Amino acid sequence: MTNEIPTHIYHYYERKKGPFMNISNQPYQKAKKILDDIKVGFNSKRPDDYLDQRILLEQKLKSAFIEKGGRPTRNDPFYFTLGPCEWLETWYEDTAIIEIPLELFKDCTHISFTFPDSMISYQIAEMERFSKYRNPYNGKVLLKEEIITFISIFGLPSKDKWAHIPEQQFNRYIEVQVWDDSIIHDFLGQF
Repeated sequence: MTNEIPTHIYHYYERKKGPFMNISNQPYQKAKKILDDIKVGFNSKRPDDYLDQRILLEQKLKSAFIEKGGRPTRNDPFYFTLGPCEWLETWYEDTAIIEIPLELFKDCTHISFTFPDSMISYQIAEMERFSKYRNPYNGKVLLKEEIITFISIFGLPSKDKWAHIPEQQFNRYIEVQVWDDSIIHDFLGQF
């Protein structure tokens, strides 16, 4: 079990559409059309109520983050993974990746974590049908020091775990939510 904290966060996206294109940042009908038009990759298999679920989840994430002292400057976060995740490369027709050093986020009031992906983390915590997968980190927005503690106890998600241990099948990656775009702007220039 590896407990070493990754040094970078990764953003995966469809190359021709560009990075940081949050579906929930669009008007509702446009967002529905965008989802309906995705025909290839993992994202083409979303349930019909995915957009509604995503909007509600982002409200929960933001509220929980603020309760822990977070100071988001966005309504919806930019999504990353803590360390690389090859599985996410299958989500898009032509995947591109942006890698940003975690050390740039010295002010922890703009970054949060969920273990694993926020959508499934909350579903595992709240839905009885997922109870056998439940762990103490599910359904929680975590600050940097909290995610470090959970990694020291449970290790990082890995393909060896999720592909071979049924109770770990949903632990594909640790999600990172960036609630301010200034560090991303500074690192990448205008996107």
